[in-house]
Amino acid sequence: MTADSSLRIPLAAIERIDLYAGRQSHPWRGAGIGFLGGAALGFGLWYAADVGCYPEADTIGCATVLGAFGGGVLGALVGAVIGGFLLKTDRWEDAPLDGVRVGVAPSGNRGVVVRLTVRP
Repeated sequence: MTADSSLRIPLAAIERIDLYAGRQSHPWRGAGIGFLGGAALGFGLWYAADVGCYPEADTIGCATVLGAFGGGVLGALVGAVIGGFLLKTDRWEDAPLDGVRVGVAPSGNRGVVVRLTVRP
């Protein structure tokens, strides 16, 4: 489109209007993903280390559970920071079409200004 061209859209052809509602961070989602990843990593590392909680014990279950828990807590903290500060997404909300008003007013230099008002 050039500056002198125009675009016509019939009001009846508009099916929906989305309104920008700001940016949203995701600390809880990051914490959940971080917990799962950290727990899996902690479990795997302690399981591979083959370290038991008691020297006389023949099992490694206690250490792997502690490794999974510690890794999960650390992963949740890191994930919450990443999700809260670094990962942000746009939020959009549907606007009801019955609250849409369109106005046209003349502007300088043979132009017009189109104003779209949406009432919630």
